[in-house]
Amino acid sequence: LEISGEPLGRGDVLEVGFNKSNEIVIARRVFDADLRAFDSRFTQNPTDANQVAADRYLYGTVDYFNEAVMTVATVDLAPGAQTAYEHYPVSGLTVYEYNTENGKPEIIKTDSSVIHDEKNNNYPAKIFLYTKNAVVQFAIVYHD
Repeated sequence: LEISGEPLGRGDVLEVGFNKSNEIVIARRVFDADLRAFDSRFTQNPTDANQVAADRYLYGTVDYFNEAVMTVATVDLAPGAQTAYEHYPVSGLTVYEYNTENGKPEIIKTDSSVIHDEKNNNYPAKIFLYTKNAVVQFAIVYHD
């Protein structure tokens, strides 16, 4: 598959818009799973200034996780920027895992048990979050 002449990879995150006839009117890749990076033409890690934006994408490392809350550390790539820490509730979280263990990348709907943090594990998860008005809509967990 391609969007705007560029190949899509398994695990990429797309933003798709539909009209009233349920036809696709816009489709764009917002996150490249192979590069573990946003498509900078459309989005980048957010700042605290847009915390409650209607549609917001975030990618970072899970710094802390328990059954109630997770803390995600992100790096704002602006010159002189510091790592930002954002906290999100875990209850009711829809989780997908980008799994490459069998030599064939696949996306699996799972639960929060696949989220490992930096404080308690040697291999913290990288995570993509889509939030709407500061509420997580879904998470994709990537393991390196």
